[in-house]
Amino acid sequence: MAQKTIELIQSDKLYRLDFTLKDADDVAINLTSGTPIFKVQKQTGTALKFSGTMTVGTPLAGMCYYTVQATDLDEYGDYYAEIEITYNDGKIITLSDIVIRVKPHLPRTI
Repeated sequence: MAQKTIELIQSDKLYRLDFTLKDADDVAINLTSGTPIFKVQKQTGTALKFSGTMTVGTPLAGMCYYTVQATDLDEYGDYYAEIEITYNDGKIITLSDIVIRVKPHLPRTI
């Protein structure tokens, strides 16, 4: 997955972040029997800010989404994110290079 930057607004919630997962050859990753987990860490931190199971939409096309929860984006700043897929047979594939930029609400005081 090529680096992807997602810009969001602080404290927005209950909407979907949609992804189409592809390998290095630009071929869709088959999510049949796979469980994708969305993991997010603040760039200035050392621990995960949040993680959660993603919903698989169209498995053969690599389509899945994460629904943003109430406290996921309660702090503005830049975050690293990755999607880790664990299959029933134990195989794990991790897609990284996702950057999330959370902007503060208006009026901005910074």
